[in-house]
Amino acid sequence: MIKFFLKLFQRIDNKDKNFVSDADKFLRDYDRQHPELSATQKKEIEKHRDIYNKKTDNRIRW
Repeated sequence: MIKFFLKLFQRIDNKDKNFVSDADKFLRDYDRQHPELSATQKKEIEKHRDIYNKKTDNRIRW
């Protein structure tokens, strides 16, 4: 039974991990040609930076 699952996971894991879709290639090329950020992108980055900075650390410290 365990051998069955190992073979199954190996088949799932044997995907081509170097594949890049046409959409990803287009977006990569577009970002290289237009490196400047729009106003909405800057606003979004600032929003997430604020959220990250306000995040509390809930770990127990001994």
